[in-house]
Amino acid sequence: MKPRSTPLLFAFALAVLLPPGPGAAEPWVPPGGKLEFTIARDGSEIGRQVLTFARDGTRLTVDTRVEIAVKRFFVTVHRFERTARSVWRDGLIESYTASTDNNGKKTSLSMTARGDALEIRANGQSRRVARTMKIPEFWNIDVLSEKSVVNTVTGEIDEIVVSPPEKTVLEAGGKKVPALRYRVTGKTARHLWYDEKGGLLQIVRTARDGSKIVTRRRF
Repeated sequence: MKPRSTPLLFAFALAVLLPPGPGAAEPWVPPGGKLEFTIARDGSEIGRQVLTFARDGTRLTVDTRVEIAVKRFFVTVHRFERTARSVWRDGLIESYTASTDNNGKKTSLSMTARGDALEIRANGQSRRVARTMKIPEFWNIDVLSEKSVVNTVTGEIDEIVVSPPEKTVLEAGGKKVPALRYRVTGKTARHLWYDEKGGLLQIVRTARDGSKIVTRRRF
């Protein structure tokens, strides 16, 4: 059987997870200021994602780190690393920086609020978008009220469609907990589960090679 092509797996991490309406809603912050996720491909763990949160008055800083290593016969055949920092004020992006190393291919992106616009610089290109644009960091449930988001790799605008939530039950931390499941379609297509307080529990998506990628919160 022909092995799947691992370089196609990693767009899901760039992203590495709700009723509030659009605008300047305050982003949800987890108790303890930290979220940890395991990342699995077809049931085998391949990495982790860690987010740390620091609030200072109306400013919220979120640091994200994603580390992935795909192995075959105990040999690493693909490595992916990404670090990002987003700074929010009154529910809007004040600045954002990200650096990605996808098996040796390095890219970067930055966003800075200037007046009523966001100035985006991505891989040597620049553009300006509306100040109220969101990014697909799905720990922030407010993004699900948007119809378009800024792609944090290319800096382009991606259209998304979010289905109404479905009430369900998800196993988390060894317990079955009530959850809301959303389906997102578009370039950032995935299924998302949140707890009753709006905390991200799980992300599931299908990679281009057909493998199932599950990012699940650790407790």
